[in-house]
Amino acid sequence: MMDFPQIPQQIDIPCSLFKAMQSLSPSQSDDIRSPLALLHPPNRRRSSLLIVEQSKSQNFQTWEYLRQKIADDVSSSKNVSKKIADDSMMNMGVYARVRNANKTEMNDPLCLDVVNEASIRITSAKEKVNDFNFDACFDGTADQSQVYEKIGVDIVSTGVQGFNTCLLAYGQTGSGKSYTMTGNKKNPGLIPRVCNGLFHSFDMLVADPSVGRDVSSVVVEVVYYEIYNENIIDLLDPSQGNLKVREHTQLGVYVENLSKVRVFSAEHAMDVMDLGLLNRSVQATKMNEVSSRAHAVFELKMTQRYSVGSGDDLSLKSKITMVDLAGAERAGQQELKGARMTEGNNINKSLSQLMLCIQFLVKESKMSEKKKDQRNPSSQKMVVPYRDSKLTWLLRESLGGNARTHMLVTLSPILTSYSDSLSALRYASAAKSIKSKTFIEESPMERRVRELALEVS
Repeated sequence: MMDFPQIPQQIDIPCSLFKAMQSLSPSQSDDIRSPLALLHPPNRRRSSLLIVEQSKSQNFQTWEYLRQKIADDVSSSKNVSKKIADDSMMNMGVYARVRNANKTEMNDPLCLDVVNEASIRITSAKEKVNDFNFDACFDGTADQSQVYEKIGVDIVSTGVQGFNTCLLAYGQTGSGKSYTMTGNKKNPGLIPRVCNGLFHSFDMLVADPSVGRDVSSVVVEVVYYEIYNENIIDLLDPSQGNLKVREHTQLGVYVENLSKVRVFSAEHAMDVMDLGLLNRSVQATKMNEVSSRAHAVFELKMTQRYSVGSGDDLSLKSKITMVDLAGAERAGQQELKGARMTEGNNINKSLSQLMLCIQFLVKESKMSEKKKDQRNPSSQKMVVPYRDSKLTWLLRESLGGNARTHMLVTLSPILTSYSDSLSALRYASAAKSIKSKTFIEESPMERRVRELALEVS
C-alpha cells in the first residue's frame, strides 16, 4: 500500500480566504498560486511544477482570457434548464498536433505539413494529396501553452460550469501523446495546466459571485488508473491488482475499489499525478524508448456547493476525464517479441474497438440527422459495442453520453509513418461528426429548488 499524506476527510473552503484574492493583481495571484494552495502543507509545495508563462504580459493576458471565458460561460448557463432546452447537439472537438522530427529522423523525408491553424496536409509519392480540416492544428513550433489555450481553456470552463468533459489523446507510438498530456517540469502538459486553470477558476467563482453562481465551497478529487492487457490497475495503489468494472443504475460504469484522493491545489494534484506516473507501465521499444504499454486515465471529480436566491445550498457535480491512449503499434516494424508482443496486441485490439465504436457513433449521428427530415422517424436505435473492450466500456459516457468530448490526434511527420498518420487522420476526421448533448447532473429536488429560485429572482 502506498503512503499518502494525511489529509482531513472534510475541509470547507472559507469564502474569506478567497476574497483576499480580490485585492491582488493577476500576477500576484499567480505567485501564490491559489488560495486553495494555502491549505496545502508548505513543505509539499514544489516550485518546479508551477505553471509560469514566458513573460508577465503573457501571463496577464492568459489569466484575463480565462477569467473572461469563465465569466461568459458560467453567466450564460445560470438558467441551466433553458440552456439545455435551447442548445443543439454539439460536435466532438477534434485537434491535430505534428511533432518535430527527432535526431534519428533528421534526414528522413517528411509527409505532413500544417497548412494553417485549422488544416493539415499529408502527401506521398505513391498516393494523392489529402487535406484534413480540424478545430485546430499545431505544427512543431507550437508550445504547450498554445495547445492549452486552444483545448484546455474550454475543458476548464466546461467543467466549472458543471458539465462533464473528456479529452482523448490518440496517435501512433512515439508521436508525442504523453508529452502533450503530462509534459515535464520545464514544459508542463495539458493535465498540469488544466489542474492549474481549474483551481484558478474556482478561486474566481468563490471570490467574486458576480462572475457566476454563488459558490461557497469546492471539493476536488483525483483518480488515476491504467488499462494494461485488459486489466484495470490503480496507479495510486497498484498492490490491489486487477480491479473490477461495475455498472450501477445511478453511478453508471465505474471501477470498484479505485483510490480517490482529495486535492486542495494544483500542486497537490500534480503530486498525485507524479505518484501515478511512477507506477505506469512503460517499456523501451524500437520506435520509442519510453513507450506507454497501457492506456492511462486521469480524472478530476468536482463537487461545488452554491447558494440560490432562496438561500438553499445546492450541489453541482462534474468531472474532467483525460485519457492518454497507448500508441498503435506494428509488430514487424517494431520487432516486438514476448511480453511486448502481447502488450502490443492488446493495445491494438482495444484501439480497434475504440475506432469501431466511433464508426457506430458517426453512423448514429448521421441517422439522427436524417430522422429530423422524416415525418415518421424510426424508433430503432443503433447498439454501439462498448462492452467488447474495457476501454470503451469505461469511456461509454464520454464517447456517446453526457460529456463534451475532445480528441487530440498526435502525428509523426516522417514518411515511414505515412500509413499510420493517414489512418489516424481519417479516424479523427470521422470523429468530428459525432454529436452529443450534455446536461448538468442534479437530483429532481435540487433541480426544482433551483428553478423556483430562478422564478422568484
